[in-house]
Amino acid sequence: MIPNVKGRAYRSAWKSHKEEWSNCTKCPLHEFSHHRVLVSGTLPCNILFIGDAPNRIEDVAGLPFLGPRASIIHQMIKDVTVEFTYAMTNLIGCVAFDKDEVCRPPADSEVDSCKGRVSDTLMMAKPLGIVALETDMEDYLDTILKSYKFPYALLHLFPLASILSQGGIGCDTYRIESDRLNNFIEEVVK
Repeated sequence: MIPNVKGRAYRSAWKSHKEEWSNCTKCPLHEFSHHRVLVSGTLPCNILFIGDAPNRIEDVAGLPFLGPRASIIHQMIKDVTVEFTYAMTNLIGCVAFDKDEVCRPPADSEVDSCKGRVSDTLMMAKPLGIVALETDMEDYLDTILKSYKFPYALLHLFPLASILSQGGIGCDTYRIESDRLNNFIEEVVK
């Protein structure tokens, strides 16, 4: 899916980005992926959400943030009390399976292979705020963000899968994290 890209320069950057990364073979994950899951949303944007890796649903659809875990962040976004633009991406663009074909977090080498893609996405998004959605990705994200030369705020949310396992939208952790996200976005876009 083509994101909602505003402005000629951004459309040109998106076209180049898509051409470079849609058929990426920089790591072995491409062999088992249906699509390279790049970005969805609006470019540029106020907030960039970054997950760790696409799941099976995202891989088939070619879009980030689909499925049960993603429903948590989509509801949190709906609950935000201020208007803002956003885009969504992952640290890697291909689904990562373990030997039993179960989705797993990305390996260091896989994230390294996709660093350029995430850096390109940051430059197209030019977000004022970045929301990291998995706690085990802090080191990877910090390395990528060192090359991002624009001011930004960073929020690490509690892992979506953990919120889902605690009862999802009705649980206390959801309410706490939803409030944190709302406060973060209010502060960033004011």
